[in-house]
Amino acid sequence: ARPAVVSDHGSLCEMVMDRQTGYRFEPGNAYDLAVKLDRLLQNPMESMEMGRRAREYVVRNHSIESHLSSLEGLFERCSRR
Repeated sequence: ARPAVVSDHGSLCEMVMDRQTGYRFEPGNAYDLAVKLDRLLQNPMESMEMGRRAREYVVRNHSIESHLSSLEGLFERCSRR
């Protein structure tokens, strides 16, 4: 698993917890992007740990099973009305 480096704008930034599962960089700021990428390259153990946390987060919150479970709950609530 790899940590993500995403622009702090749009839907991708909603999935990346800054400094936990990856880094967010200021949109349009190439220097900020370079700093974040350099941190990952200079700290391989931290990068691996972020990647591990990112994978756990995605499996827990964005797996097909979790989405199906959420939809089932929604359908159940709607059918009771």
